[in-house]
Amino acid sequence: KPTGKPTAKGIVPGYPATYQTVDFIVPTGFTEEKKPKYKLLYKTAMGNDGKDKVLAYERMDDNSILTSGDYINLFSSAQVITNGYNQKQQLRNSYTGPYTSPFDGMWIYYIPLQFDKKANYLPYNQGFLVISDSTSTIKNLQFKNVVGGGKLLKGRNITGSFTFYGGKVIITDCLFENIRSEDVLNLIRCNFELRNCTFRNCSSDAFDADFCTGKVINCRVENCKNDGFDISGSTVEFINCTVTNAGDKGISVGEHSTATITGLNVTGANSGVGIKDLSYAKISNSTLTNCQTGLNLYRKKPEFGYAKADANGIKFVNCTKQSATDKGSLVNISK
Repeated sequence: KPTGKPTAKGIVPGYPATYQTVDFIVPTGFTEEKKPKYKLLYKTAMGNDGKDKVLAYERMDDNSILTSGDYINLFSSAQVITNGYNQKQQLRNSYTGPYTSPFDGMWIYYIPLQFDKKANYLPYNQGFLVISDSTSTIKNLQFKNVVGGGKLLKGRNITGSFTFYGGKVIITDCLFENIRSEDVLNLIRCNFELRNCTFRNCSSDAFDADFCTGKVINCRVENCKNDGFDISGSTVEFINCTVTNAGDKGISVGEHSTATITGLNVTGANSGVGIKDLSYAKISNSTLTNCQTGLNLYRKKPEFGYAKADANGIKFVNCTKQSATDKGSLVNISK
């Protein structure tokens, strides 16, 4: 049974769903099944009983999880104690290849990451998931040739090769290259700053921010097969960013997001900037080149409203259309 009497709030039209955490009491002597099939029993305000399946996260072997005890050893000496194994792995500054470990897959960290190539090397194998409310800082690292994402963590619905859930995230002067997953870098419910980073040769989206607040400064995306930057339910400022050869949108602003975009250069995309589903974008001093549509505004999901944008000082170079809107969306373009 849950602690207290939790009540799930209803959805307000035009706004994303609210989330809450509910703790349940585990009975004495309870033994969890290997493949549990849980169901959530509930009542509605109208007195109806309901029953829904629960997606039970598949807990990975403890050998693949870094905890706070490992964190201390990781930074206090050259010997790395990780994954339940004692390994005398030297932290070599010049090494940029995959970390050799007993676990050849995606890493899970329940601790913040604080890594600088000048000081130490971050093991990532096929990507990582960081779940923390503290501040993670990553500088001067290269992440290359990774096949990551949800298939590696069954039941977790992870779309990114590199995922942060919660806390503050600061990533500076990093390269993400030849990454195959739905998102290369996915931030969820984070406050973040992404500065001087390059994403190159991405199989889908390069950067995805969900329910975040942050800044993207002096970042580049080269050759991504979907969106360069994709934000949902977020408030993000983009400053002097470049997207070259995007399969879909240079920047996608969706699901009640607010974006302030300055000094953007997009070359080669279906849409230079796509604004949709109750989102608003303010765009200035930017250049959109070789795009099917420079600015594209529309409503895609019925639970959201129409999109709006103000654009000032935009150069449209060889774009088939400068802008396109559906009947309810609105864009104001001024010189």
